[in-house]
Amino acid sequence: MENGVIESSLVFGLENGVLQPRANAMPSAEKFSRTGYDVAALLDPR
Repeated sequence: MENGVIESSLVFGLENGVLQPRANAMPSAEKFSRTGYDVAALLDPR
């Protein structure tokens, strides 16, 4: 939440019947980056 606004986005999606993370669907990655978090790395399926 920022300035009374809640942001949301699909973070996961179905791919061949398997739930997979969608790092590219994350909004405002720059906000996380400013605090030291790499959203793509956090959601990277290992």
